[in-house]
Formats: sequence, C-alpha cells, structure tokens
Amino acid sequence: MKGYRVAMIPKMKYVLVFDIRVDTVFVLGIFHQLENYWIKVSKHHFGAFSGFEEIS
Repeated sequence: MKGYRVAMIPKMKYVLVFDIRVDTVFVLGIFHQLENYWIKVSKHHFGAFSGFEEIS
C-alpha cells in the first residue's frame, strides 16, 4: 500500500501517522488534530509521499 496511514485517537484528539512496509510499521509521528500534520509529514517524509489513508 502506498502512502501513509492515519489512525485517529478521538478521546485525546490526536492522530498517529504511520506506514506499513512488508512486516514493519514505521511511525512518522503523533500529532494533535489541530496541528497541520499533513504539512509536517510532507516536508519530512520517508520515501515517496502519495497521500493518506485514514483508519478510525
């Protein structure tokens, strides 16, 4: 799967941005929902950035 995934943590208003490659999970960061985390991720991505897939 291309792109990062986003897991929402609703009670704490945080999002977890991660990527899964083969059998390894790479956590890019944990951000507050009010942050512009998509800008931070696109500036500091690892590998090709092709968008987000939201997981709730």
